[in-house]
Amino acid sequence: MTDPVALGRSDEGSRWIGIRRHQAVAFVSGLLLVGDSLVRANSNPVEGAIGLLVAAGALPAIEGLTLFELVFVGFKFVSRSRWTMTQAVRSADGTEVSARGRSAARGFELIHRGRLDLSGRDVSINEALVAFADGLASSPDGRHFSIHVLNDESATRTVLILSPGLVAPEGWRPSKEAVGRIVCGSSHTQMLLLERWRHLRGKNGVLRILRVHDFSSVPVGRHLLDRLQVSPAWADLSLHVQVVDGRRASGIAARAVHRSGSDSAASTSVGFRRTARTARSLARMRESEMLVASGRSLLQIGVFIVVRAQDLRELSEHVDAVRQSVLVSGLRCQLGVGRQSTWYCQQLPGAPGW
Repeated sequence: MTDPVALGRSDEGSRWIGIRRHQAVAFVSGLLLVGDSLVRANSNPVEGAIGLLVAAGALPAIEGLTLFELVFVGFKFVSRSRWTMTQAVRSADGTEVSARGRSAARGFELIHRGRLDLSGRDVSINEALVAFADGLASSPDGRHFSIHVLNDESATRTVLILSPGLVAPEGWRPSKEAVGRIVCGSSHTQMLLLERWRHLRGKNGVLRILRVHDFSSVPVGRHLLDRLQVSPAWADLSLHVQVVDGRRASGIAARAVHRSGSDSAASTSVGFRRTARTARSLARMRESEMLVASGRSLLQIGVFIVVRAQDLRELSEHVDAVRQSVLVSGLRCQLGVGRQSTWYCQQLPGAPGW
């Protein structure tokens, strides 16, 4: 939302000297168990085997998940229902969204004067959204909003989703059917989806949810969503923004700088060279800290891409095309194996359950 600040890797998994905390804990615990079984007299060999399994659980598997996390994702996948029902019911406050949770949301459609460009070329709309986010930062609890770029064969629609009580910036008109169209498709009030390991199947075909999780390789001077927001007709974009309230924002920014600086100093002290990527990440965090201190809002964002197709072969081709576009943009995305229904609900208006 602010042009000077570039984003890095997802903050979802905090890191220490380049690895995530649970990886460090699992690896050290496994080594201790193996070491104890080797040096202690009359030790049980089962202890050493358990230590090896614990240490192996810290190894990376797929999509940034460790073996421990992949097992956990698989367990949740087999234990929950394969069916997901989404509903959108109009109410006095807007539209009530139901999908593994409930929330109310109001939709506003962009008054198009040409195609919306979230990359920053449409300066007036971009500045209005930035000012809107800065205003929400003064709220004691912070607020959440989302922008959805919906593509079909005839046109592109851009929808801003707000919680009841909020007023959209200038340039957006109220749209009573916008939320329902995103949740259930046109002319429907509910939709039933069947979850598989790598995709979802509905009445109108199959779909897959991708999530952008790494922005650190975006070239200097290129905006984050420069290519994604001009996706073809079979891909929709959901940008969710959580505005952190001002009191928490300063602490979060300061802790991020301290943690990154401490990790860099610790790795350097044991002989690891500071990489250009690490230096750029630290500079980015320091810049964010200064902007927050000057009164700008701190945003936590999530970017989801919904890819649709008529069959699995076509879906695979579309996903490959989107991934290539993402890579060219300098982004990295996850394919959401075992988490398709969860991610589908997270990208909906209302998220659900703001």
